[in-house]
Amino acid sequence: DGTAQQAVQDEVAAVVQSVPRQPGYTVELPEADEQASMFRQFALPAVALLLLVLAMTFESLALPVLVLLALPLTLLGATWLLVLTNTPTGYMTAAGAIMLFGLTVNPAILLVDRMQQRIRAGWSSGAAALASVRERTRPVLMTSATTIAALWPLALVTGRENELWPPFATVVIGGLATSTLLTLLVVPVAFVLLRRLDELFGRVGPWLVVGWLAATAAIVVPLTLTEVVTSLLWQIGTTFLIGSAMLAAIVLLFRQRALPEPVAAGGPPVLEVRNLRKVYGRPGPLRRALRAQQDFAAEVGAAGGHVAGAEGMALGDDKPWRWSRAALERMLARFGPPLLLAAAPFAIATQVSAGGWKLVLWMTGAAFGARLLGDIRRARGHANAAGQVTPGGPEGVLRVMLPWLVLAVFATVMVAIPRWRGDVATVLPFWPALGAVLLAAGQLVRRSAVRQQQGLLGPRAEAGPLRYPRTLLRRWMRQLGGLDLPLRPVLALAAVSFRVERGMVGVLGPNGAGKTTLLRQLAGILDPTRGAILLGAVPLRLVQKVLARWVGYLPQDAGMPPGLSGREYLNYFAALYELPPQLRTERVDSLLREVGLADKADDNIGSLSGGQRQRVAVARTLLRLPPVIIVDEPTVGLDPRERIRFRNLLARLAEDRIVLFSTHVVEDVAVACERVLVLAKGRLVFDGPPRALADAAEGRVWEVRGDGEYELPPGAVLAEEMPAQDGGVVRRVVADQRPAASATPLAARLEDGYLWLIAAP
Repeated sequence: DGTAQQAVQDEVAAVVQSVPRQPGYTVELPEADEQASMFRQFALPAVALLLLVLAMTFESLALPVLVLLALPLTLLGATWLLVLTNTPTGYMTAAGAIMLFGLTVNPAILLVDRMQQRIRAGWSSGAAALASVRERTRPVLMTSATTIAALWPLALVTGRENELWPPFATVVIGGLATSTLLTLLVVPVAFVLLRRLDELFGRVGPWLVVGWLAATAAIVVPLTLTEVVTSLLWQIGTTFLIGSAMLAAIVLLFRQRALPEPVAAGGPPVLEVRNLRKVYGRPGPLRRALRAQQDFAAEVGAAGGHVAGAEGMALGDDKPWRWSRAALERMLARFGPPLLLAAAPFAIATQVSAGGWKLVLWMTGAAFGARLLGDIRRARGHANAAGQVTPGGPEGVLRVMLPWLVLAVFATVMVAIPRWRGDVATVLPFWPALGAVLLAAGQLVRRSAVRQQQGLLGPRAEAGPLRYPRTLLRRWMRQLGGLDLPLRPVLALAAVSFRVERGMVGVLGPNGAGKTTLLRQLAGILDPTRGAILLGAVPLRLVQKVLARWVGYLPQDAGMPPGLSGREYLNYFAALYELPPQLRTERVDSLLREVGLADKADDNIGSLSGGQRQRVAVARTLLRLPPVIIVDEPTVGLDPRERIRFRNLLARLAEDRIVLFSTHVVEDVAVACERVLVLAKGRLVFDGPPRALADAAEGRVWEVRGDGEYELPPGAVLAEEMPAQDGGVVRRVVADQRPAASATPLAARLEDGYLWLIAAP
């Protein structure tokens, strides 16, 4: 279907449509129907054969259907690229679509097979899907990219006669690109849904499944035989809708499987934490695929290895750029392939007639040219230990300017010179203008992402107009332009393990130690990166939907409305918690008495003190009488009197419950807790009774008297400093060795042990 042939076909169609005809008569060309008929004739057997092969391979009837989800995604991609490139349809288009059926299912097969392997190894469906996507993203993208790169020259329209391949290649490229990207999103989600449907079918029983299929067929078959529904598309859609409605009715009518019940033998369920780990800012699968080479080089360097190219390329005996025959041969071997890659798009562009494709090819050549400049700079020795090119130098300036130079030459050769000669421009001015806009936007996005990664530009706009849109724009720029930039993951928790059966446990640690992260994971708000949380021998994730029955969580800021009274506030939350109406009033009144606010129940929350507001928040946490209460730094900002009252309240609640509360005040845990956990730098460094906390500093506490400045020895901690009666200074120092010749030993206190533990490397 060359360009000239398509023009003739369009002209014939226009002439046929202009023929005078009587009202009620139409003239149609049979070509489109013949193409659709041919597609149905070959596509349906191809899909059926593919389904049969997959069913035998997976030994399942459900998983092949999951793999075949890639086919509608394929047709979607093929359609949009045909429309975008204005490529006519024909027999080669249908042939390309049929070929796609065998190509685009490959990424789905890789994903489904890996997810199924992880399921058999005991993984949950969500974890199996996420891990498989992370593992398979890079090979899937690589195989699709190489196939698209090989087919790209065939998709270029040169204007020659009997040009058959552009429609074929366009369909394959569009379908493969779209299905690859969407498969990485759709198939994992569909896999999780399929697993849940499998659990649902197992829940309703085999006979109900047979009844569901029979009832669906009893409705759909008569509609098809009586030709009420004739189109294949409508038949599929009707079957899906009727089957979904019947399945929903079965699920609603029959009892669902009961959720597991945490074991609570004569008290609260045991809370057990095993090897809990949490990392913030981990890269996703796409970022890991883009940064695979840099990360590998960093690992090699960290292990003491050497990355090829990190120190330049010795082209001669003693100088990197010594011109000799051997140097020229090595230079040709090093820079020959990148040079060919940079020149090839320009050569292909001379055979292409479409202006948009010409611009794409020219800019692709500019991109390869920029990479060649980077290789030249690396060969000159301007690279770090990981082999990455350092910015700056003439190569760096030219890398930034090269796309603009290529775009300027393109506009001059393709637009300006033909118009100056009085000829018709081979390319519309729209294409260079569009290229300039996209190039400027791309470089602006990249510059913003690099500056944010280097810390030169903050992620938020702190001043000036339109701060919120500018902050949002910076975030998008960082996401789009920084996919290959390194992230700084934050290790919040590392291998934390403990077990709590009853009583009040204090979680002690400085700011940033991981206390809030730990408590939020125990409350089900955050998912751990690794590890397990068991409540009454039941994994927390299995009861997460009804976790409020078992765990009450009070964050640092409860966010209570100041205009409501405590009674109104608690009644509102009691309704949200679906407490029976006859129980709400009794529960609210009893909780207000328990927290000591019976006389303040009708006062607005805004008029209460900080400690009283905290007690209202505790009452809200207790509305469902959970056996486990988690409180995050409840005494921050309270005066000493309110702090004591609040500690006493938590101690009363802990008599028949598990109460965990975090703080960085040692006094809070010393007088109220039966057990203390000390976190430092995300690690659990102490687990025991508060009185044993002082033992960590036993024999390491010293009193140093002196005047003026005092320099601590390495590894020592200054626990206290106060003036003495003689005008000097008395310092309490925790150190392994005697910090000064005049230092005298002291008995260790809880604060000394705490400071020594959190200061340890």
